[in-house]
Amino acid sequence: MARSTSYFLSRVNKGGILTTEGIRQAILQAEEIEYRESAWTIIEAEAGTVSHARRRTSYIVATIVKYDPFATVEVVDARQRKVLLQREPNLQRAACRFVYFPSFEIMGHQRIWNQISPSGFRNRMRDLVTAFHNDFFVECNLKAIADHQLFIKRLAGLEKVNGIKTSVRPPNPLFSPFWKSLKDYLRKRKLKLLKLDEVAKGGQEIETSLLEILKRIESNNLSDEKPPDIGDAAVLMAADGYGTASISGQRKNQRVVIRTSQNEMQVKLAVEISNRGLAKAIFSEVMHMEQVRRLRH
Repeated sequence: MARSTSYFLSRVNKGGILTTEGIRQAILQAEEIEYRESAWTIIEAEAGTVSHARRRTSYIVATIVKYDPFATVEVVDARQRKVLLQREPNLQRAACRFVYFPSFEIMGHQRIWNQISPSGFRNRMRDLVTAFHNDFFVECNLKAIADHQLFIKRLAGLEKVNGIKTSVRPPNPLFSPFWKSLKDYLRKRKLKLLKLDEVAKGGQEIETSLLEILKRIESNNLSDEKPPDIGDAAVLMAADGYGTASISGQRKNQRVVIRTSQNEMQVKLAVEISNRGLAKAIFSEVMHMEQVRRLRH
């Protein structure tokens, strides 16, 4: 049986003067950065196009690498019958492949256990993009895209919701009928960031329709498209990769916190999948997600 690995989906949030082309160039001509005791860069970038259900889009598949500029390794000197230390500059410690879809501002990135976690990838990619532009009026943040089914399962386990915290940025150019009112609100007030912190009165619970809305989205039961309340809309926007959200509540007299960043969409693929195969598989998931969630550009 072929070995498999997991790829996680993240949305790229741009700010300042950063453009999609600026992200492409940061991948194709990557800088070298240092983080703690390791160096990081991007190698083996390959651009192409892929199609699914008559929709064609461009992609870049590349590898982000973590390496040690000053590594030493143990070598055996058989004549002296000793183990000696030998310098091995730029020794690779870990590498993970990823695919970037510029038209969707989505990346699918591999998890490397104990070396490159999904959140670690997002942080280093942010650093690499901003370093390429010399940190000059550019903002780049990658946010996890939540798995609705997993989110529903965990929300359904709550007996009541006591608090909802969200932090969202205006999406561009994406549109969803489930958070259109919030998107319009952000643009009307010229906001780059909106933070909400809803806390129920003592002993009470927040009146939220979030679970019902998520179930309707996933079951394609969209007859009632009444705009959700602002708190619920913010969670839905965060779940689509435009921020973060956490829902706190009670389950069996214990406090439980459910976060969008801990319910990430992931796809299992063969370790040896080709670059084009990787792009095709992830693009298929992206198109399915956009169809179910009615996301539009």
